[in-house]
Amino acid sequence: MISNLNISRRSFLRKAILTATATSTLPHWYNEELLAAPQTSSTASANGKPNVALIGCGGMGRYD
Repeated sequence: MISNLNISRRSFLRKAILTATATSTLPHWYNEELLAAPQTSSTASANGKPNVALIGCGGMGRYD
């Protein structure tokens, strides 16, 4: 358990800036990894049932 929670404003800001920088560059790196991955062909089945959600329609749209 941490007994000393005294942290200076300067060290907090330094760690916050480093964290923000690291997380802002992560999506760019991650996108490059995804684009480098081989593309898989996933076509939807003609017999597949689509999922539909209705919000705020009252009693309408409950039954097909």
